[in-house]
Amino acid sequence: ERARDAAYQNSIRAIQWGLTNMTDREFQELRAMRQTNGVVQIVLETVALILGHKDTTLTGMRNILRPQLMERLWNLDLDALSDTEYTRVRENIQKPDFEEGRLRTSGQSVYPLAVYCRGVAEYLYVARGNGAS
Repeated sequence: ERARDAAYQNSIRAIQWGLTNMTDREFQELRAMRQTNGVVQIVLETVALILGHKDTTLTGMRNILRPQLMERLWNLDLDALSDTEYTRVRENIQKPDFEEGRLRTSGQSVYPLAVYCRGVAEYLYVARGNGAS
């Protein structure tokens, strides 16, 4: 029970950190990209999945990078994610491009969103009765 509570608290902290540290500068950099590297691609795809978007092309993902994105992420009912979306989010955060080192070196503009995605995955893992991961 204690490990589960700690995992839950850690997930909430990660979600909050990711959302409070995503700046206008990062949004501008992401919106201006003509093409993405693997790190940016997988993070934006994961955000799209969390939001329930089916279009994970660059154009589709660029469409989620609107000024209201942060408000949508803050107000999102995470428990409403389908099992399929949850599974895909978990799969994405386990890919090599989601590793800490790669995120910090080639994905700086999406790093806060990556932390948010990890927090969401951990929150859902705990909330769905799986305990601490």
